[in-house]
Amino acid sequence: MVMIVRSRLFAALFLLLAASLPQAHAYILNVKVTVTQDTAAVGTNISIMSNGVEIAMIKANSSGEARFNVTSGSYFVLLRRYPYPLHVALVEVREDSSVLLTMSQSISHSTVFGQISGPPNFYNVSVAAYKGGLVQRRASANKDGLYTLSFLPEGDYDIVFFAPGFQNKSLKANLLAAEPLQLDVALEPQKEAPPQPPILSSPAQASLKSLIEVLLTQGGAPVASATVVASTPSGRVELVTDSQGRARLNAAEGGEYIFTYLNASSKTIVPLPTAQPKQEEGKKPDFAEPQQQPPAQLPQEQRGAPQDNLQLGILWIAGGALLVSLLVAAAAILLRRGGGAKKRKKKHKS
Repeated sequence: MVMIVRSRLFAALFLLLAASLPQAHAYILNVKVTVTQDTAAVGTNISIMSNGVEIAMIKANSSGEARFNVTSGSYFVLLRRYPYPLHVALVEVREDSSVLLTMSQSISHSTVFGQISGPPNFYNVSVAAYKGGLVQRRASANKDGLYTLSFLPEGDYDIVFFAPGFQNKSLKANLLAAEPLQLDVALEPQKEAPPQPPILSSPAQASLKSLIEVLLTQGGAPVASATVVASTPSGRVELVTDSQGRARLNAAEGGEYIFTYLNASSKTIVPLPTAQPKQEEGKKPDFAEPQQQPPAQLPQEQRGAPQDNLQLGILWIAGGALLVSLLVAAAAILLRRGGGAKKRKKKHKS
């Protein structure tokens, strides 16, 4: 009795577990193939491809149809029928689906198809065919990473794959009409460039009592709010850079100022003031006293000219005084003579 109960319990658990698991083949994909005249392509080899591998192949029945049990996803359907060229079609299955495909013998173009792997999702993943540096065709990958580039004329191409955050991949291809080319690619993530070391700069020399300005950059951009350690003659000082990556320090003393941030450093020299020599008491200074320069001597002609002029002036003054004296004396004589004549006239009258 106990064994029966256990068997029933295990059976119930198995059925419950089986019901909870996804079915291996949840949907039916029905493919019908016709030829140009809308005639069923009986006996056509129809295969489906997933992840770059053909997973099933069925010959078309009398109605030109083949049924495949598939899961949800994207598939390439390949049609092979002599003397028709290979036909490739991309089909997405999300439920029971039926597709109608038509084969043609007159195909003057080529097709590139395949699957892209690597990115976690295929949003904005694309592929393009370049010829002579110009884009001839471009297509986006579907949600499962499958793509097709159709209607490409014969010739040499560069097939380039693009995905955000991944390295572009380029493949050379020689395309022939009516011969589809399968290109499956795995893209590599972009390699991050190693971080550039910080650079700390300051003037090689600064004058006493001036401001020493340091600049901190990394990758050409200023580093803001960073703590720069300054070793000064009087001790250690911490500076914080502003939004432009700059910090300033007063050169209060002469000596070396060494600035450090992580592995970056810079040095500024502030010259010491020049000491004046002390003079001993009672000792004459070592330097020569300034001597008065004798006045520049003029040429002989210029030296004599002022003296001659002075002497000439004195002679003119003396001559003038003598002339005045003579005039005064002559006037006095005349006056006397005039007075004597008058007296004689009076005596004569009397």
